[in-house]
Amino acid sequence: MPNQSAQIVANALNYIERQLSAEPRHDFAAKLDLSNIAGATGYSKFHLHRLFSVNTGQTMHSYVLRRRLTEAARQLVFSKQPLIDIAIQSGYDSQQAFTAVFKAMYKLPPAEYRTRNEFYPLQLPLHLHTAPQRPPQTIRQARPEDIPDWLQLVRQSVAGYPHWHEADYCRHLRACIARQQALLIPGAQGLAAALAFSGESGCIDFLAVQPQYRQKGLAKTLLHKLRRDILPRQNIFTTTFRANDPAESGQRTALLKLGFAADDLLVEFGYPTQRFTLEGTSNV
Repeated sequence: MPNQSAQIVANALNYIERQLSAEPRHDFAAKLDLSNIAGATGYSKFHLHRLFSVNTGQTMHSYVLRRRLTEAARQLVFSKQPLIDIAIQSGYDSQQAFTAVFKAMYKLPPAEYRTRNEFYPLQLPLHLHTAPQRPPQTIRQARPEDIPDWLQLVRQSVAGYPHWHEADYCRHLRACIARQQALLIPGAQGLAAALAFSGESGCIDFLAVQPQYRQKGLAKTLLHKLRRDILPRQNIFTTTFRANDPAESGQRTALLKLGFAADDLLVEFGYPTQRFTLEGTSNV
């Protein structure tokens, strides 16, 4: 029997993508209002809002905002449309309003982002599995043939990783796999969870769980394996958004629940981030 909750949210996600790709797009901000999405899927907005958060780990408002700005960023890099046209197509009444929101999320005004000519997403489309989810399998080392499934998980998790570029990431992932510094947990379809790390520095480069496995404690399971069998006495760290960053959607809270402590403020790829550290004597 299909997962009805996931199917409802999948229908909402499909509706959102249809609106984002529709022409003309000058009125899609109204079409992407929670009430209209709920109406299009046949459910109350309160019911849909709750199911969306449970199945994706973020609110529908946050998801829609990120998708709108990601598509705007794509147009800035890959088209010659005037900024005002992109602003209006993105659902904003003025270029000034668009610039304020874009800068808050991307840390660059749209004109400067266009000049740098370097597209990276805030949010790629989510794709939920609507078939019943069997229990995840045991942890194992990643292999080169796992890369397509691993990249699919990364695309589902890109909201947690500022300034993500797939080609660069893929090269880094291949190196991690070659060094046996990439762990995964297979799921019913693709990967349920994955972790890539540096054994030399103790840095976790990637840690993500497929949205529909978020309540299974898989991030904690991967960290326990890393601490117990691979880096038993070494401090482990990772980086994420700074406090009060509008682009942050729960990553800091998730790290704190896993036992990490907020540490130094950093700037990575021009983006303000913060280090989170798990002490070598901590239990996970």
